[in-house]
Amino acid sequence: MAASIGGTACTFVKGDLAPQRARLDVYYVPGLNGPGLHYLGLGDSPFSVTAVLYSTAAGLATWAALIHAQQGTIVSIVNDYGDTYANCLLTRVSELRRQAAGTTTHRGELTIQGIRTA
Repeated sequence: MAASIGGTACTFVKGDLAPQRARLDVYYVPGLNGPGLHYLGLGDSPFSVTAVLYSTAAGLATWAALIHAQQGTIVSIVNDYGDTYANCLLTRVSELRRQAAGTTTHRGELTIQGIRTA
């Protein structure tokens, strides 16, 4: 299965997304012994993955623009192993880092951060 970020194909997507964890809010009230605790449900699961593409310089620019356009949206991510993670809110997409990988081929890399939503 091909790796992808929101349907945009990648050569590699490195990193696993942790399962959702409980969100807790701990508070203290003056005059009472011990803390109070609010259970806010599942959803505290930040992630960071690295997307890589081998292509031409123009192909890398288009690829990076497509992924940058998805920042602030909820997408599905498929990693190198074919594991699909749905409901991923992309909060930050890094600038494109690229290097030559041959005479006409370039390697592009983006770091993508986000939060898994319910």
